[in-house]
Amino acid sequence: MAVLRIHVAGLELEHPVMNASGILGSSPEALGRLARAGASALVTKSFTKEPREGYPTPIAVPLPCGLLNAVGLSNPGLEALPSLVNAARRLGRPVIVSVAGSEPGEFAELAAAAEEAGAVAVELNLSCPHARGRGLELGMVPQTVGEIVAAVASTVRIPVLAKLGLVDRLVEAAGKALEAGARGLVLINTLQAMVIDVYAMRPVLGNNVGGLSGPAIHPVAVR
Repeated sequence: MAVLRIHVAGLELEHPVMNASGILGSSPEALGRLARAGASALVTKSFTKEPREGYPTPIAVPLPCGLLNAVGLSNPGLEALPSLVNAARRLGRPVIVSVAGSEPGEFAELAAAAEEAGAVAVELNLSCPHARGRGLELGMVPQTVGEIVAAVASTVRIPVLAKLGLVDRLVEAAGKALEAGARGLVLINTLQAMVIDVYAMRPVLGNNVGGLSGPAIHPVAVR
């Protein structure tokens, strides 16, 4: 039988298959489905300090090439983080917590809460393509990436992963993240995209712009 156990970013996992941060990491029930499906680790949906309701519907549109979504980082906020992590840990899988701050101190505060709750690693969301003042707006500036990673790496002892998006200075941003203490990189999130309803003459998504995932972006991510 093939041995699929891997060591990556300071973590030992049974195999390399796990979920990406997103809706399937937003509740104990959804995380339980992932655990039963065999995920080697459970990655939560991104937490912000304050609760967020997210964008108005529609928040997702199926396409022939994948899925376009703009959820808006909806989450219950920092106070609910320990409860979800504790529930996820009871499923018997390592838990990686995704956090989405707006500045270095907020990222560090969220990461500290994740570590205290029992997360084995923290993922810094520097790539959400439609979150104003967060995500890709921070990740496109290499110096900012370095400052955020440094703030978190100096606060927690668990591995720090920088989730970066497809930006002009991606290689430079990745270098800054690693120099600042990131143990690994997560690439490339979804790609900014829009679909128009030609009959209504307006974008389909409630937020107008969303992120494209699916088979269409795989060759882009590989490059």
